[in-house]
Amino acid sequence: MLPLSRRDLIRRAAAAGGLATAAV
Repeated sequence: MLPLSRRDLIRRAAAAGGLATAAV
C-alpha cells in the first residue's frame, strides 16, 4: 500500500489550484 501517493498529490493540487483538479 502506498501512503498518500496519488490521492495526496491530487488533493494538494486541488487545494492549491482551488478545486480545479478535483473538477477534472
